[in-house]
Amino acid sequence: MNILHISSNYPPLIGGPAASVPYIAREQAKRHKIYVLTHGLPKLTKNSITVFRCGEVKGEITNLRRNFEKALRMGILGRKIVKAEEIDVIHAHDPNISAIAAIIAKAGKKIPSVVKYSGDLAWELLGLKKGVSDDEDFWNSFLAKSILTVEKLLFSKFDCVVVQSNYQRRILEDVCGVKNKIVQIPNGVEIYSYSEQELRKARNELPKGLKVASVCRLVPWKGIEFGIKAMRHIDGNYVVFGDGIDKQRLKEIAKREGVERKVVFFGKIPHENVQLYLRCCDVLLVPSIYEPFGIAILDGFAAGIPVIGSNVGGIPELLERDQLFEKGDIEEIVEKINFALEKKDKIVRRQKRKLRRYRWKEIAVKLEKVYGSL
Repeated sequence: MNILHISSNYPPLIGGPAASVPYIAREQAKRHKIYVLTHGLPKLTKNSITVFRCGEVKGEITNLRRNFEKALRMGILGRKIVKAEEIDVIHAHDPNISAIAAIIAKAGKKIPSVVKYSGDLAWELLGLKKGVSDDEDFWNSFLAKSILTVEKLLFSKFDCVVVQSNYQRRILEDVCGVKNKIVQIPNGVEIYSYSEQELRKARNELPKGLKVASVCRLVPWKGIEFGIKAMRHIDGNYVVFGDGIDKQRLKEIAKREGVERKVVFFGKIPHENVQLYLRCCDVLLVPSIYEPFGIAILDGFAAGIPVIGSNVGGIPELLERDQLFEKGDIEEIVEKINFALEKKDKIVRRQKRKLRRYRWKEIAVKLEKVYGSL
């Protein structure tokens, strides 16, 4: 098959589909001809996978105009790729930017298409940005209903919707009204190995002593502020890997909480180095207030450190009850950090057993079976 993956993010960019598309594409390239359409520069790279980029589109990730321009430019380039490369299947890796690009790319052509439901557009653009706490009122608001109408229209243009968790399936069924074309296939994780020299170098870049880590884009719904506030009660450092629009606000919170010296904003790192730095930390904290799946959790498993996370979205499907805390509960976060340190060996053994379910090779094959069925 000639397979076109459309992804709003792709390395060297990180976050979202950039943490999964390269690995799926690599595995499928062993059996099929694989193309990736994304944004950024350079415009074309070729090896076992051909990557087309539509150029850079600047602006905040939550800016509607910027996202629509990104989708439009990707879609126009996608039309040329579909025609020139005789594409058999299109796989869009998010339900908004990539989905719109895919619809433009295949306009007028009967090409089987799959869309990955990675998170809800209405919730990310409106609910989380405005700090909504009451789900029911939010979904009944005019703006949310308007975006849901658009989402339902987008989903109707695809033959199959892939979800990674039961949480996502429930949202699709109950809120978006999608029922009969859902396939559940989780995200996966690549397990990296590093030399002692690489590990030593990474350790030297990090602060001494106890290190609690978080890895994510710095956006409001990742809940990093709760990790910062918890550090008032932890004798150690909080190392935040990642970058984003929320960085300055988080720095101000650290200063206001009196933990400025204990919070290290390490910056963006390549995804293949996430496990390297996590192996040099003691606990991975995932304090999100919204998380459809949580690839960072799998990186924590692979790095061999205990993971704790908030009891939201798809996180409880990855972690056991004793590793979960209520979102935003500072006291419970502190309690779980101490628990993870005390029961580290037990938790890590349990996590290691779970890793078998999340191998990219098996996930890529499952997706290929979906394509074949279409």
